[in-house]
Amino acid sequence: MKKTMLALSLVGLLMACGENGADKTKGADKMVTLTKAERENKTEEELLGVLLSKAVYKEATQNLKGTEDKQKLEFLKRRAVNDYYILSVANKNTDVSDEEILTIYNKNKGDLQGKALEDVEGAIKSLIYEAKLKQEIGVVVGEIRDKYALDEQLKKYLEDK
Repeated sequence: MKKTMLALSLVGLLMACGENGADKTKGADKMVTLTKAERENKTEEELLGVLLSKAVYKEATQNLKGTEDKQKLEFLKRRAVNDYYILSVANKNTDVSDEEILTIYNKNKGDLQGKALEDVEGAIKSLIYEAKLKQEIGVVVGEIRDKYALDEQLKKYLEDK
């Protein structure tokens, strides 16, 4: 459902952009292309999403050239890399066992209105996984904080004020 809504939004955006009387010729400066790897195993909606993403990125890199824009973009890049790294490390250390699923199912049987384990197993697994992932993210951040002695560094900066 979310993919459909996203695709409809993207299609609407593309249609609106195309109806403003802009030059519709396909010059090299108005083209974005996909690599073979980017095209593999993608639905029409996914292909449109990648094309739109590349087109927006091209527009952004051509038009965001001010100092303030560059600072904001650098901040966003750092944030994206940080988030990606933390999630990738946390994901490696997060798993859900069948035992955990069964335990939660048994504890909540009364609230599940007689639903079979098979019917709610995916939802239970997702809830457990999200909770464990959130906890693991805290662990990863804490380890980095300790590794770089950030609390001590912060104290020094505050003393210098």
